Amino acid sequence: MPDVPFNISNGPINIISKEKLPNSKRSYGDLIHNDTFFYLTPTSDFVNPNNNKIIYGPFLLGPQSHPLRNEVEITYNATSYIDQLGVYKFDKRKKKWKFINSSKDMNNITAIVKFGGTYSIIRDKKSPTIRKSIPKINSTYRHDHFNQIQFEVDDKLSGIGDENNIDVFLDGEKLIVEYNHYRKTVHYKLKNNLEIGTHSLKIEVRDNMGNANTIDGEFFIQ
Repeated sequence: MPDVPFNISNGPINIISKEKLPNSKRSYGDLIHNDTFFYLTPTSDFVNPNNNKIIYGPFLLGPQSHPLRNEVEITYNATSYIDQLGVYKFDKRKKKWKFINSSKDMNNITAIVKFGGTYSIIRDKKSPTIRKSIPKINSTYRHDHFNQIQFEVDDKLSGIGDENNIDVFLDGEKLIVEYNHYRKTVHYKLKNNLEIGTHSLKIEVRDNMGNANTIDGEFFIQ
């Protein structure tokens, strides 16, 4: 793979190699080397099963046959509000969009990638889900049978990064929970049995775009 610094612009999208020299630009002709070239072109080779809000694209960044030799920056200049916008790559095998970690600066969103493929700018407005919560709000449990807090979480687009995206409060005290990313489960094992009576539970889960879902209420120990 050739080591060619480059800068390709197409509307609000700018593609820059990490080895690019300051203020240097290359034409499309300059990018051709040893039968390999970088390119940026629209594409319809994707599906959108959840009717995600695609703001720009999809576009194809090539070549796709092998990894790019140097990391590449994809920068999108937003013409509207930048909240909930992210860079996504289409996973052809799983037939879904995969969130790419990115940074935001003013109206720019920048993601660093090492592979060509189909990319898009998508707005994620949907909150994550919280399921199968134990304890369940307004439910009653025996004090000698209740020994942990657990629940399932899921997010269909930008995803849930790690434990920092999950806050759990028991009787106003924040707990340090364990999050299994693959099983999408969260749990906390109690150190001691809870006292008989009313207890409060608050769960807040945020996806990578900041969309939040909250469970907040009371349960009872007898």
